[in-house]
Amino acid sequence: MREASGPSKYHASRYTGSLAAAGALAASGAALGATLLTNGAAISWRRAPLTGLPWIVTLIALMLLASIFTVNAAWLAIHAVRTGRYLRAIHRFTSGELQHAGIRHVRQMLPLTSVTLLPRSNSAEREVSGHGQALVRLRRARRTLALGPAGAGKTTMLVALGHDSSAPGVRWSAIVGVKRLPVMVSLPGLAKLLREGSAVEAYVADQLARFGSEALAARAPRLLRRGAITLLCDDYDALDAESTDLVNGALTRLSQAPFSRCQLTVACDSERYTDDLNLSVSLNALPAERFEPLTSRLLTQMARWEASRKQPKSRAAAFVADMMRAPFGSALLSPAGARALSIAFAHGLVPAGYGELMRSVLLIKRDEALSAPDHASERGGQDVALVWGALAASLEADASAFLPLDLKQTMGECAATWLRERPPLLPVSFALQSELAFDADALEYGIKAGLETGVLRRHVDGLGVAFSGRIWQDTAAAYWLDQMDNGLGRLNSMLLAPAWSAPVVLWASSRLDSGDVAQRIFRLTQSPDSVASRMGFTRRDDATALTLALALAAVVMFVEPLLRRGDEHDAEVKRRRFFAQQDLRDVLDAVAIIGADPARRPCLSTAVQRVNQRVGPMLETSLRALIAQTSLDRLARAQTTLALGLLGTDSASETLVEMFDHTDLSIRQAARQGLVYLGSNAVPTLQQLSASDDSTVRDRARDALSYLSATLPSARAATGPAAVNRLESADPRERRAAAAMLGAVRDTAALDALIARLDDTDREAQVAAAKALGQLGAPAGFAALRRHAESHSSALRAAIAEALGVSPDAQSIPTLIKLLKDKDATVRARAAAALGSQRDRTAAGPLREATRDIDPWVSHAAQAALQRLTGV
Repeated sequence: MREASGPSKYHASRYTGSLAAAGALAASGAALGATLLTNGAAISWRRAPLTGLPWIVTLIALMLLASIFTVNAAWLAIHAVRTGRYLRAIHRFTSGELQHAGIRHVRQMLPLTSVTLLPRSNSAEREVSGHGQALVRLRRARRTLALGPAGAGKTTMLVALGHDSSAPGVRWSAIVGVKRLPVMVSLPGLAKLLREGSAVEAYVADQLARFGSEALAARAPRLLRRGAITLLCDDYDALDAESTDLVNGALTRLSQAPFSRCQLTVACDSERYTDDLNLSVSLNALPAERFEPLTSRLLTQMARWEASRKQPKSRAAAFVADMMRAPFGSALLSPAGARALSIAFAHGLVPAGYGELMRSVLLIKRDEALSAPDHASERGGQDVALVWGALAASLEADASAFLPLDLKQTMGECAATWLRERPPLLPVSFALQSELAFDADALEYGIKAGLETGVLRRHVDGLGVAFSGRIWQDTAAAYWLDQMDNGLGRLNSMLLAPAWSAPVVLWASSRLDSGDVAQRIFRLTQSPDSVASRMGFTRRDDATALTLALALAAVVMFVEPLLRRGDEHDAEVKRRRFFAQQDLRDVLDAVAIIGADPARRPCLSTAVQRVNQRVGPMLETSLRALIAQTSLDRLARAQTTLALGLLGTDSASETLVEMFDHTDLSIRQAARQGLVYLGSNAVPTLQQLSASDDSTVRDRARDALSYLSATLPSARAATGPAAVNRLESADPRERRAAAAMLGAVRDTAALDALIARLDDTDREAQVAAAKALGQLGAPAGFAALRRHAESHSSALRAAIAEALGVSPDAQSIPTLIKLLKDKDATVRARAAAALGSQRDRTAAGPLREATRDIDPWVSHAAQAALQRLTGV
């Protein structure tokens, strides 16, 4: 494969002479053969021209047909050769990329599933079809936006598509035009070409020339117009603002005539897709495939694939089960985390925390590179992981996603220039070590080692080098911080930048003796003014909140695995646990103080959510694990529950609702206050839970909604209108849940809508509406209940009897006395209890009569109600 990718210098005239010579040779052969076959008829034509005319016509026709056939055959052979050469090169390239990613065969990608979403330009993002194999769905779709979080396998999936489209079994289909030619597109490289004034056709031509030939590249515009190209576009997340605009324009052009017949797949980070509302019209109009998390079965399968002879495959299932029970199990459901887990299993590692897992796997990759036969004698003793760390720290500090390459220089020379101009961030503000020096040869060796082990990948157009996934970049940056930290001085406040959240947390949680990192971050809150000025904040509260949020993430992800591992009788372990819990209490105390202040809480909540978004699911799972950790004291567990409310996620809302009936009173109270921290953000999740089939979950959710609405007016305002709309749903379960919710929050604006539901076709919805009207306590609601007291449904009559007893209402007494004589025992018992709640002595006589009811429950209810009235 060629390194250069400049404009193609192919000209069709180069083939004209060859094709003309082939045609002439074929015509001569046809003439000679025709002459021989006609037994000298051509010679006799000279003596009698008119009688030999049919033979000369036949001769000329044969010559023309032979020429046309030969020229077409020659052209097809040339096209087959150059197309086959291109497809073989693509197949070799994609095979190498998959092997570096730890995928030995494309079938290993098939269990990865996806869900189809509607285009965002047409409607809100929602599912329109069930789960399916992502590779199959992407292969069949003509235009697709592949969505997924960092580490979800988007790049690997595009490589697998290219590998599948260039396999030997489909090459002839591509040659004859039945299948499309796959073209791997790195969008940063496309943006660079567009900045130079070229068009998208030029980039496609360059890729065809790189992997194929200049002759194939010259046909790029025609292939695009015919729809004979599949464009597999990657690295959209690596684009800056200017490049994004250029690429969006190119994608929009590809979506229109004359290129609209091409197949187009664009990979985009789901976070970028959700946050960036200014994506191109073409991207918003694309149906999306959202990659789904892996299953534990697939994790076990991947561990078995990776197992070595020293590690029996039969232990894979037990190992995966143990890891999934650990708090970082949710992070292993992405392909990147799953591969890290399988590597750990193959090497017999049992990590206690996510930071330890990723650091161990990075060092395994380093040792693999150093022990490779081709490099055993090169750069002896060099720590290539430190090269990866320097590159990662530089990219993090520069907010860049890749190292740009100049094809006229080596990768090491490009990296040396980049690091001199953009030095990697050091963990301390003033370091005692000498000025960093970067050797081009050492960098070249380190980058090559990264490419071979799959830590790094080179852009398909050769114009950039990036980490194979965000997870590797964060891990390498964390390793750099650990190696460059001299333990002296205050931490660099630039580590508070959003890009550094994940590396700092991984650094703090990767080693047992690095618990002081969280405390050093926490100490930055002691100088919020200087931190605010460096970070560009206008208020010191913003700097304090961000520092505290990062310290919280660091200490939680360090303390949690420490509390789970080690020997309880080991003095060193006990000492570490003691100081770790003290560090945790210090941070949680500060979080509780700021969280208790309504004026400062929004800043802290925003900061925690930003850190959580960057760190991923690990922070939330670690917080939940700490709450369940009985070795932690009650106050710390309750404060951890409060911190969970700052995350603002749906899963945090569900966890807090589950704790509403916790056995520990302090945790129950903290769960309620945590919902207050979530505020109106918790309402949609609670509304969904209130419609659950599980009665326990429904009751918890309604209790939570009632508490939240009574505490926060904003929550009531968010709950009421949505619930009123759900009262008109075609699903009776939705109507029931909405009625129950409106009663729980006591939204009087929904009075008329609830009255209308008393005539609902679903009996349970009628019952829910009756109970809600009783909770509202409005006179119009009681009047409507009295009008329906003679309903044919005994369940509705019982609900009306119960509802009329919620609030004192003299006009309801006759109705309740009438219900006290109902034919249904449940209705009579409810009416007796309601009369007791009304405290109206006019009901004493009917209640005395009801005490002699044949049903013991009615008799008991009447006795209790009579005692409340008379006191006897």
